Amino acid sequence: MPRRLLAALCLFAFAPAPALAHDGPSAEIAVLDVELKNRPNDVDLLLQRAALHRRLGNLASALADLARAESVAPARREIYLERGLIRQEQGDAAGAEADFSRYLDAGPPSALALEGRAQIREASRRFSLARADYDAALKLRGSADLYLARGRMDEAEGKLDRAAAGYEEGLRALSGAVTLRIALVRVEIARKHAERAVELVDEAMASAPLKADWLLLRADAHAAAGRHGAALRDRESALRELDETLARRPNDLARTTRARALLALGRAVEAKKELEGVVARSSRLEEAQKLLAEARRRAGGK
Repeated sequence: MPRRLLAALCLFAFAPAPALAHDGPSAEIAVLDVELKNRPNDVDLLLQRAALHRRLGNLASALADLARAESVAPARREIYLERGLIRQEQGDAAGAEADFSRYLDAGPPSALALEGRAQIREASRRFSLARADYDAALKLRGSADLYLARGRMDEAEGKLDRAAAGYEEGLRALSGAVTLRIALVRVEIARKHAERAVELVDEAMASAPLKADWLLLRADAHAAAGRHGAALRDRESALRELDETLARRPNDLARTTRARALLALGRAVEAKKELEGVVARSSRLEEAQKLLAEARRRAGGK
């Protein structure tokens, strides 16, 4: 870190409390503002401030910093990565892809740039190119989000065997990734591999303190295999656990899961009533809103 920037940070750190009222990115920007008054063409500082502005949603300010940085040092490839992220956020897919590609063509790969470009290519249904980017990104950063993104794309193409193999790979690399396990269970049900789906659920339930979500998922696997009695038992067990949980600690997430259990049990009117209360209190719960629409459809005019 440059000495002058370090000194500015130290001064800011020991400033009176009111000056620290807006701690975080805004405070960091204030320090960089001071430093850039003395060194207006310092590309490192401009890149730092642009990234902070992006985090705060100040995209015009971020782009202004990048434009200045580019005028000073057009060969600095980090400019194009940061600008690609901003353009992607703005919905400028073509501009973002061009910036990501320019960054990647100019030096070593970055998982962030590869993921951004993959998302753009996936959205435009260029699945082969997108998958190549996801594969390359996963070699650099094995995150659950990347495995899920690649698998989601495989599912969209109807390539369930490949999706399952990718989720299995992710589970081996990230054994505790619940989201990957759930995705794999869903794909195995779709592939009519109910036994593997049940096995995956049972492994998770063995250590899960609350089992309702897993019971509902296992019930789906049993139902897909025609084991309707086993599915009914799992759904009823899930509902009992949720009722006990809500008696101890009422919360809308548990109520939403309870409504899902009620829907699975064919009790749409009860599910609708539960979800109407949830949505009234917690309107941002997207799952509750989707389930409420389904409950209303099933309940009809009741």
